[in-house]
Amino acid sequence: LRSLLACRQCGDVNIGEGDDLGWLGYFIGKSECLHELRIRNLPDREGGEQQIHAFMEGIARSQSIRALSCFYLGDNVSEAIVRALGSLPQLEELYYGSNSLGPNGFSSTLGTLLESGVLKLKKLSLFDNDIGDDGLTSLADGLKSIGSSLEEIRLVDNSICSNEGLSALVAGLESCTSLEILD
Repeated sequence: LRSLLACRQCGDVNIGEGDDLGWLGYFIGKSECLHELRIRNLPDREGGEQQIHAFMEGIARSQSIRALSCFYLGDNVSEAIVRALGSLPQLEELYYGSNSLGPNGFSSTLGTLLESGVLKLKKLSLFDNDIGDDGLTSLADGLKSIGSSLEEIRLVDNSICSNEGLSALVAGLESCTSLEILD
């Protein structure tokens, strides 16, 4: 809570295990100055669904978050955050790493969101999510919807190993007319 109140000075907040998610969601939703939200090491909590729901509602109400970083999340927390992303059309940077999405998890959540065209990201980092070739194909489809705004994509450590996945990515990159970095 102290870090959120300090956002008037620094413009970002770090959230992790042990934080009261219900109150944080409330304040995040009210904040007009929160530009970057970092969520790290937030496992699923038994009986914590109500707090996670309040937290996600706050994120979804925010109109100021421009950058979101999510690392080492529990499966339920991760899925809830991806659902909340659809309410953040102002989001420019998404760093979503080490969340063990896997190909199916990526395709059914983040891939679907990217394909919807709601997000107009400039930076997308999906390192260490093990999205594989199927997830890469879903990403390529999403790039066709958001590609014109995208300047940077980072895909390190995602178990991409076939020509099929890489061919799909190359086809999706054709719409990325502003792309400067591919890692």
